[in-house]
Amino acid sequence: MKKTICLSLLIFLYFSSLGLAQNRGDLISSTLVASYDLAGIEDVYEDFGLTGILAAFFAIDYDSVEIHKLVYWTIDARGEALIEASGLVTIPVSTDCAFPVVNYNHGTLRYDAQLSDLNAFAMQHLVGVPFAANGYVMVSPDFLGYGATPNYHPHAYLHAKSEATAVVDMLRAATVFCETAAIPLSEQLFLSGYSHGGHVTMAAHRELQEFHAEEFRVVASAPISGAYDLSGTMRDSILLSDNFSNSFFIGFSMLSYQFVYGNLYEDLSEVFVSPYDSLIPLMLNREDPQSDIFDLLPTAGYQMFQPAYRDAVLNDPEHPVNVAIRDNDVYDWIPQAPTHLYYCESDDVVPFSIALSTSDHMISLGAEDVTAINVSEEEDHQGCAIPSVLFAKVWFDEFRESCNTSASTLAFGEAIRIYPNPFTDGIYLDTR
Repeated sequence: MKKTICLSLLIFLYFSSLGLAQNRGDLISSTLVASYDLAGIEDVYEDFGLTGILAAFFAIDYDSVEIHKLVYWTIDARGEALIEASGLVTIPVSTDCAFPVVNYNHGTLRYDAQLSDLNAFAMQHLVGVPFAANGYVMVSPDFLGYGATPNYHPHAYLHAKSEATAVVDMLRAATVFCETAAIPLSEQLFLSGYSHGGHVTMAAHRELQEFHAEEFRVVASAPISGAYDLSGTMRDSILLSDNFSNSFFIGFSMLSYQFVYGNLYEDLSEVFVSPYDSLIPLMLNREDPQSDIFDLLPTAGYQMFQPAYRDAVLNDPEHPVNVAIRDNDVYDWIPQAPTHLYYCESDDVVPFSIALSTSDHMISLGAEDVTAINVSEEEDHQGCAIPSVLFAKVWFDEFRESCNTSASTLAFGEAIRIYPNPFTDGIYLDTR
């Protein structure tokens, strides 16, 4: 009997040492990947155009900021096993305040431009620096399929459940990290994200509200230019529009949903005409992504499809593609926390009407504080990002309960608003 007990204990300890006894959200490792003094912070501000009066909205209250890469456990996209994931946490180096947390979710990234490698498209890996300098802790997951995730697991693009669980578990890991690093946190959690990250933000908000309300308190949520209605407006835009400007999204979604659901096709040639059936897997090869292929994709994304496959998706509501994208819609629920859906009218990737219809639908369901906000009439999809993040941050400051920073002194209470797009049209303060 003693030998049996000892053997069982040894087996348990052995597998525990391999990490197989871990839980979702457990922190595996943390690595300091960048640090900024005052001069470095000011350089980041310059890069983002946060100069002059705009810098006042991100007043530098903390002149030392660090970015750490976290590796943590989460559930895989099929919900079958624990898997490693990673992301960034950006912190003010200070213990004199209980800092609120902002979860920022990045836009679509190619496999050769990853957040935690500090080379993300449009400097999204640096978004946390102005927030941290102003007294927020920013938590930014890579998402499954990037960073520390093993190469066999692709990114489950626009897959709401795994997006949400990756965010929840990254927040848990960041909480543990901040406790270890003696960075005090308040109980306030703000959510935001741009483009793909807008979809992630909506999915994460729903997940946090429905399953983790006692663990995290969402104060306000600000998705930006997200494809919340995948099965309606977004699907039709992709399959019918001559002007859909990012065909890469189509290949990314198809391969991702095939990985998760397994029933969209038996061979990619059923879906895409030549040469796209051969080119798309090369772009989405995590070990050696061929990014130059992006330039070979057509402007009208539907031209990549086999006509019969496209017609089947358009005409059969129960086609596996339609079932999959309905499963990943994120508009049909009622946010309890205040929610601003930021958009730009000249968006050339995600129809701005999605923000309006999503807001209207949520209100019709009974939502009491959901608003669609037009940031700019002129900015396209990419140009919408930075001004929308600024608008979100100014709005978050209205709810902020932590330290009396100079930003919260500027605080934009209920009667003060900035308009229209401060990056292109000048800035105006309405104090009525």
